[in-house]
Amino acid sequence: MTIEGKFTISEEHKCLAGHFPDYPVVPAVVIIDNIVSIIQTKDKTARLVKIKHMKFMKPLFPNVECKVIIEMKDSQQVKVNCYNHEGIIAQGQFELHCEAME
Repeated sequence: MTIEGKFTISEEHKCLAGHFPDYPVVPAVVIIDNIVSIIQTKDKTARLVKIKHMKFMKPLFPNVECKVIIEMKDSQQVKVNCYNHEGIIAQGQFELHCEAME
């Protein structure tokens, strides 16, 4: 199953207040939270169990759209790729708990 979604973090978001003042960058935990939220649009029971690996190649800046493509073979094999207008910014693999996939 492939799931696609997009999100943008506003420059007003509270997470940016202390995250690199004068050079705001969206924290990894906020990106990951948004990825899980996109998965939950398809399966509300989905919960993140483990981040098997996650690599951030480029920063995500406020007010820049992030496109997420998620490939799910099953709850154990969830591949994630994140893109901005310049290309890939992050990729990784998650393990989820999904009641629908048990």
